[in-house]
Amino acid sequence: MELVDRIQLYKEYEVAQKHFFPLYMQLVKRKELIGLNEARILGIETLVLVQSARERLRAHVTKEQPFHSPIRKDIKPKDVTDVVVSTFNLSLTDASLTGGMLSLRVR
Repeated sequence: MELVDRIQLYKEYEVAQKHFFPLYMQLVKRKELIGLNEARILGIETLVLVQSARERLRAHVTKEQPFHSPIRKDIKPKDVTDVVVSTFNLSLTDASLTGGMLSLRVR
């Protein structure tokens, strides 16, 4: 299942916000820009938040790759986590990775 479709499904079934975190992380980190169909699926609020987080992490788009927006080389994984947590107003209850997942608490 596509990433954006999973986010939409989680919203539809009112899944706890903590389960959105890894999906948002993937969406914010991916190179490809969010397309029109994906934007429609995400909805305006989520789209703006995702774009805000991406903008804070991205390098400039080049002529050679106009549809890729890579994360700046100086960005560390913790920086990505911090941007996603602050942009989506999430709160980490345990900063350590537990089984590959962060423990989150929604504010």
